[in-house]
Amino acid sequence: LAQMYGLELERPCCNIACGPFGGADSRTDGICVQSMDGVLSIVENERVARERQLTKFLLPGPLHYSKASDSFFTTNAQLEVDCYRYSTLSALVPAGGEFAAADGVGEYERVKPDWSATVGEDVVCIATGRASTGLAHHQEDIIVIAERTMSVLHTDGALRTQLRLHYVPSCCHLQPTPGDALTLTARVARATGAGAGE
Repeated sequence: LAQMYGLELERPCCNIACGPFGGADSRTDGICVQSMDGVLSIVENERVARERQLTKFLLPGPLHYSKASDSFFTTNAQLEVDCYRYSTLSALVPAGGEFAAADGVGEYERVKPDWSATVGEDVVCIATGRASTGLAHHQEDIIVIAERTMSVLHTDGALRTQLRLHYVPSCCHLQPTPGDALTLTARVARATGAGAGE
């Protein structure tokens, strides 16, 4: 492996997501880095293009990018899943825009989510894919794995279905359902005293 380029970010990093932000047709994907204090840094063309401070932020949670909706999904301190469309994050600072100078991050614009959905538990993993039957070709679900539940949300944040888990999950992976290449099956892994289980 060879390093192509490097960036020094001002804040300690926690999570990363990548993809063709804004439907970019370039040969490279964009990178979104979530810092420990809730700043999203969008890296495009080997430079930090913009930085935005998340609202209702306490601790970093999972960060996921969906190409189909051109949106980022993460969690907040109120045990909710937040959706931030790339167009919202890339918008210019409005006149009289809301800044957070009082808490020491005045150089970053605070951004409000496009929608929030209450989960009520700490979230372990967020993924997107076609987990429900009957979806149109361009539609997808948002799969949220929390401490004791798996929730499937519509792309507008409405709850589609929820399952109770009888174990504490550690991660999730979507894979094609046998016999149906368009539908995905969520595989949830759990940690046990003897190692990982499923």
